[in-house]
Amino acid sequence: MFYNIGTHFVMSISNYSSMFRNYLNVIFRNIIKRKLYTTINVLGLSIGIASFMLLLLYVKHEFGYDQFHNRVKDIYRVNVTDISELGEDKYAHITAAIVPDMATEYPEIENFVRFSAPTSGYLSFDNKTFQENNITYADSSLFDVFSFGLLQGNPSKALAAPNSIILTESLAKKIFGPDEAIGKSVLLNNEDRLTVTGVIEDFRADSHLQFSALISFSSLYNKKIYLDWNGGWNYLSYILLNKNVDVKQLESKFDGLFDRKINHLLQDVVRYEASLERLSDIHLYTEVLHPLATKGNALDVYIFLSIAMIILFLACINFINLAIAQMSKRVKEIGVRKVVGASRLALIHQFMLESTLIAMASFLIALELVSTFQSAFAELLGTSFDIWELSGFQIVGLGCVIVIVVGIVSGGYPALYLSGFKPIQIMKKKFYGGGTFKMSKGLLSFQFVISVTLVISTLVIYNQLEYIKNKELGYENENIITIPLTSLEAKRNFQALKKVINSLPEVMGVGASSQLPGKGYTSNGYFVEGSEAPFMFNALDIDPDYFKAMSLEVIKGRNFSDAIQSDSNAYIVNQALVDKMGWSKPLGQLIERNGKHEVIGVVGNYHFSTLHETINPLIISLRPFVGYNYLSVKIEGNNLGEILKKLEIQWHAILPEEAFLYNFLDQTVEVIYYKEQAFKSLFVFFSILAIVIAILGLLGLVSYSVHSRTKEVGIRKILGASVTSILFLLSREFLFLLLIASLLGWPIAYFGMEFWLNSFSYRIGFPYINFIFSTALFFALILVIVIVRSFNSANANPIEYIRND
Repeated sequence: MFYNIGTHFVMSISNYSSMFRNYLNVIFRNIIKRKLYTTINVLGLSIGIASFMLLLLYVKHEFGYDQFHNRVKDIYRVNVTDISELGEDKYAHITAAIVPDMATEYPEIENFVRFSAPTSGYLSFDNKTFQENNITYADSSLFDVFSFGLLQGNPSKALAAPNSIILTESLAKKIFGPDEAIGKSVLLNNEDRLTVTGVIEDFRADSHLQFSALISFSSLYNKKIYLDWNGGWNYLSYILLNKNVDVKQLESKFDGLFDRKINHLLQDVVRYEASLERLSDIHLYTEVLHPLATKGNALDVYIFLSIAMIILFLACINFINLAIAQMSKRVKEIGVRKVVGASRLALIHQFMLESTLIAMASFLIALELVSTFQSAFAELLGTSFDIWELSGFQIVGLGCVIVIVVGIVSGGYPALYLSGFKPIQIMKKKFYGGGTFKMSKGLLSFQFVISVTLVISTLVIYNQLEYIKNKELGYENENIITIPLTSLEAKRNFQALKKVINSLPEVMGVGASSQLPGKGYTSNGYFVEGSEAPFMFNALDIDPDYFKAMSLEVIKGRNFSDAIQSDSNAYIVNQALVDKMGWSKPLGQLIERNGKHEVIGVVGNYHFSTLHETINPLIISLRPFVGYNYLSVKIEGNNLGEILKKLEIQWHAILPEEAFLYNFLDQTVEVIYYKEQAFKSLFVFFSILAIVIAILGLLGLVSYSVHSRTKEVGIRKILGASVTSILFLLSREFLFLLLIASLLGWPIAYFGMEFWLNSFSYRIGFPYINFIFSTALFFALILVIVIVRSFNSANANPIEYIRND
């Protein structure tokens, strides 16, 4: 008995193996026979899968921010909200004393670490100077809270001593080359001598914290920086909680600490409250004002995730429509196989295996496309990711899922339909089922809905970002060179620097300021005359020549003057502050902060922050805290290289030991909107890709429609129908589908883009003309495709159509 069972089992395997080889032989013959059809299918699926995988890598990268820290679930950022009758504002930049007192007060907090807001500066070593934009001060507990990798140095001691500095690996190589960095000293801003005590791995692209150098926080105490509760809102503070802490319960305890430390000083007209923000939520979901430059946009991520799935689905729809268009070339094969005894299940197996093999080939090609283009794709987004960072198991798993899903979705319906033909139907040529054509038209309608929606959305995004790019900012940003005054020596000599730079004939003006416009200014608390509640206003320190250099207009009152001594204590405000306070006569109003200050002028509103934010009230003074941080130089002339060379000579005439560093203000502002511009480029690209896939689907369905209606075309020709009327006959159902799809796509695009536009404080009105344009575009495409595919049929001899009937 066991012998018979074994023999039967072996024979079954042998029969199945033989059948499988037979399937493969038939499939490969069909593939070779229908090269164009196979090429279009593989190409369409490859592009669709590659696009899906690229977008999936981006989405994975965005959702994976800060997940690499060992204790990510226990790390929180401390944010502070100021609450008054005017509303609530939440800030991540808080004062330095808050978190240490929290850690002392609440045993739930295991540890904490603070970072100063990253600043620009330059490091000097061996007569060479290196400009860096992300230098911060950090607590020595950095490596106890976060899982950043320290390549050289002792994690517990690297940031313990004052005047210690940790460099990133790339910066250490840039400064010291292959030499050992530990123990060497660098000069910060030509002032502070710092000892290199560690080399840290370059910060990962999926970390919201990005620094090039970290200086020990204890160095700030030596510099006598104000680090109390009620001043210096300049520090990002993170806490590490013990396991299983009830976060909401801990937050409720913060009120008592804040009431004792600061709220009792504010006369109950302003109240500060603390809240905790999960580390993994910061990148995409934070709602704080003035977030770090690494902040992502959750809406954009969800949009791209949707586009990824849509593109893959459109590629599958395209496969189905092309399969239906090839029906007439497969029915004889099906009939012969059925006559010789093939079952429907066997035919389904064959067709499903065929679609799966095509999906497998498409995935392999897509994998190569992703490997080739992922760097350019990531660079466009201003980040980095690599599919080969995934494990082999993950890539194989992803491939299996994609191949199986695409194979089933793409090949399922054609397999079921084609295998259902009966030999008698094939012999009588009754195999063009109306249900199948309706199914194809339904799929094509879905493609039209998506394509119309994407065209409208792409145009809206393009118009909005062009509006931002070209919007008048209220100040001069072209032909402005900004020079950082990083060292104390440069700050003390700013007047001398201005004088020598102004002597150049190409220079139209030079002004000094504490900050540059574009990213927003710092804010302080002020008491306005007649109000008991303090207000948080943005603040800027300038010299009297700044307005001229930046083409800013004083619309009421006057500018500051070096000749009027009292101006050192006066303020100029912007129109937004006047409007907020409801002043009909702003000149002479008094504002209190460390004394009373008279308003002597009003400057016109200008966008000192991004266009995502409204223009907030601004106070401008002549009293920088430490000194001006920038010179803004307005130039004219075409020989930019020569002008920069002259500026460098004048700089070294005053500061021979300091490097001459500069930026162009228009480029600085442009970088702020880099992510928006990248979003536009990607959206345009993937929208075009989706439209191309839809056109391929339309091409296949038109071919099927023309072929299935050949007899009807012949009869109409015999009855005297013109070529034009026949072309209209063949195109009208597609135009009707487009009309229905447009009526569905318009509201989807409208509500989606209105939601996106509302993320900008300054936005365009919805361009309704895009509705007409998108439909007209596809109207023209349908006519062109129908004419190209139908012209020969419409002009052929009608006898050819009915000869065999």
